[in-house]
Amino acid sequence: MLGSSKCNLVGKTEKELADMLECPYDPRGYFIIRGVEKVVLIQEQLSKNRIIVEYDGKNETMVANVASSTHETKSRASVMVMKQMQ
Repeated sequence: MLGSSKCNLVGKTEKELADMLECPYDPRGYFIIRGVEKVVLIQEQLSKNRIIVEYDGKNETMVANVASSTHETKSRASVMVMKQMQ
């Protein structure tokens, strides 16, 4: 996968990437198979009426998501808690 630890583009400067005819602004994260770009798409669907909590240690944020549904309506709510800067 382009941009993985096994990719020879990792750690190159913008100039080195340009010299290799690679766009330095390419986000990478895809595969090249037989000369064709391939992307793995992930589908995520929240479980209904269950709260899912995710913690991001890097940004010190916590997000709680819930997708609720009844026979008549569907709704989705998110709550984010962020570390306060002092």
